[in-house]
Amino acid sequence: MKKRFISQNTVGILLATFLVAITTFPVCAGNIVWDGDTGRLKPDPIPGHEGLIALFPQDDISNNTVTVDGPPPVQVVYGGVTADPGKSVTGNTVLIFGAAEIESIGGGMAIGSVSDNQVKISGGDIGEVSGGLSVSDNSTNNKVFVDGGNIAEFLVSGIAFDGDANDNNVSFSAGTVGGSIAGGFVHNNGNARRNSVVFSGGRVEGAALPSPLDFLGKIAIAGGIAMRSGVSENNSVTISGGTINSNILGGLSIWVDAGDGASTGNSVAISGSPEFDDEVLIYGGVSLLQGADTFTGNTLSVQNYTGTAVGGISDFQNFNFTLPQTLQNGGVVLNVKGTVYLQDREGKKSSRVSDIQLGNNVNIEIGDTIVLIQADILEADVFEQAGQKVAYTDDNGKTVEWTLELDTISSPNTLKATLNKKGDLLPSSNSSGCNAGFGAGMLILILAFATTRRRIG
Repeated sequence: MKKRFISQNTVGILLATFLVAITTFPVCAGNIVWDGDTGRLKPDPIPGHEGLIALFPQDDISNNTVTVDGPPPVQVVYGGVTADPGKSVTGNTVLIFGAAEIESIGGGMAIGSVSDNQVKISGGDIGEVSGGLSVSDNSTNNKVFVDGGNIAEFLVSGIAFDGDANDNNVSFSAGTVGGSIAGGFVHNNGNARRNSVVFSGGRVEGAALPSPLDFLGKIAIAGGIAMRSGVSENNSVTISGGTINSNILGGLSIWVDAGDGASTGNSVAISGSPEFDDEVLIYGGVSLLQGADTFTGNTLSVQNYTGTAVGGISDFQNFNFTLPQTLQNGGVVLNVKGTVYLQDREGKKSSRVSDIQLGNNVNIEIGDTIVLIQADILEADVFEQAGQKVAYTDDNGKTVEWTLELDTISSPNTLKATLNKKGDLLPSSNSSGCNAGFGAGMLILILAFATTRRRIG
């Protein structure tokens, strides 16, 4: 008896039908589209928010979608909210378009934990935004996407008053922020870890912090902030475009009552051609606790950067460079109007240039010298790599080697690199022996399977 198989066309139709079904009938508890019906507005249920009127799903606190696409104005919009400390708010989406006018937006708001909520903004005039906010628990994996609109005050993806703010993300590509952007923020007790901000376009002005933090000036973007008895670790800020008019921090630990107050393992990456105010300071980590580690593992990556000068750089253990495609012999990769620390603030530990990659640059030849950093002042009393070689192996298995040259006498100070080697092929186990045989074997297996399938059909 001849076997019958489901045809590819039938499988495609079934798959398409399934995808349409799960798209058309999502697992959503409540969906609201704001149409100006004031009967949908209710008192904000969160303690301390008395007097505020909010738009939010009445019957469900998770897996909701709330859409606002114009006036009349709304005070507060939540994707999901509850004052029950035993319940979590998760999986909500808030969509903001057009001419929306909103004082405050929260993807999720709860006394308990908030997670996996998201806010998407494409227009409107908004006061403040949070992806998720927990009063007494953790705020985790919340996301905010902005590609238009004006935000007057702050934009934070995950906020915890007493709890951790971890793995939250902001993606900002267009629009304006009059205050600050942060991936994660802890107001009282808790840690801010693995939060991120990706800023590729738009404009952020920054906001000043209260005393005794006024020495930091205005803060435009921070990966993670821990206010009291916590650490800010492994947060990241990535900037590839737009206009940034205030300071950048990978991580910040502020009024530390207990704990070590560390701000470590954070990263800041700049690429493309963003416009920085020339007084902007870039910090890897900051802490107000004397002796706290704000240096270890913090990394600044300068990748194909053709943007403007910055004001200063500090608290980075590691520096990585990928050269701009157009850089010529004698060219400058990064201009700094003020001071760059090639060591920790106490002058006890040296920073390190981990690698200098050519990227797509074909202009730099052996013997050419480039300026990695040109600054008014290079703090480098204990910098250990002056006169030493920096080498890396590219994706093709070729060694690229440089020699570093530090000049803290001339004005401006410079950290230069001279290319010694370009293109020595190293032995690679990936191109011979077992791996090569494995690749050939897989090809034979695929061809055999295709032939057998044709015979069956």
